[in-house]
Amino acid sequence: MNFIKIAGVLKKTSTSRSTLLRWLKEPEIGFPQPVKLGGINYWIDEQIEAWMQTQAEAAQRAAVELQQQVGGAA
Repeated sequence: MNFIKIAGVLKKTSTSRSTLLRWLKEPEIGFPQPVKLGGINYWIDEQIEAWMQTQAEAAQRAAVELQQQVGGAA
């Protein structure tokens, strides 16, 4: 199990601090919550990876559905 600090999360997800904080406040987004160790927030790298994979799969499904809708409307 690998732990990463916020800077690593921001780099890995290519997002801003404000977006990350919004993700953490909106449970429907499902972003992993940090764990506090010695007063410092850390995220479990494997959880971030799994969340990113889920997001990529959802985006792929949405793209396929959109393509089917557009193709079906022609």
